[in-house]
Amino acid sequence: MVSGDSLAGVRYSWDSVVTLVDGVSGVRTMETHAAAAQVAAADHVIITKTDLADGASTDALESRLRILNTDAAMHRAANGVLGASLSALMRPAPGAASRREGFLRTPRGAPVHDPGLASC
Repeated sequence: MVSGDSLAGVRYSWDSVVTLVDGVSGVRTMETHAAAAQVAAADHVIITKTDLADGASTDALESRLRILNTDAAMHRAANGVLGASLSALMRPAPGAASRREGFLRTPRGAPVHDPGLASC
């Protein structure tokens, strides 16, 4: 979707939400509401930079992400390479629609995120 396209919601529908989490700074990042909400709404979570983080730290981060979202498929990327195929990332996780409903909209229907981010 194109940011600022007021008809994007009419023209397109999403099948899958993919969220990337930095494998080095992800634990600190998850302390923000916006980051935690993105993980909670995701169908797929990709932990990036696993080649720069030690295995125990990556395992601990994945455990924390699992608490936020038990349904999402967890993937790890190292050296910029992801083992999952694009078609695998397009499949929604079980219960995706109901899980997203509470995280992505305020009662008025406006997107919820940090003020510095843009939604479409």
